[in-house]
Amino acid sequence: MAGAGEQRVRELRERRDVAGLGRLLQDPDAGVRIEAAEALGEIGDPAALDALIASVGAPCDDALLCDRVRAACPPSRRSAF
Repeated sequence: MAGAGEQRVRELRERRDVAGLGRLLQDPDAGVRIEAAEALGEIGDPAALDALIASVGAPCDDALLCDRVRAACPPSRRSAF
């Protein structure tokens, strides 16, 4: 992951900025998307989970991101995939 992207994710994670991390789920850098998904999973509030689920869409064209999103969601929300 690029240094600037990594720093941005770290800042947003520390602030628990769900909206900002949600925007990073569309970043062109796959590493940034993965880190943002993991950060949202760590935050774990319903808005973060909604952002994660919305980010992958259907069908999911980023298998690694989909796996990370699925892992971050509680079992009751995994049926969205």
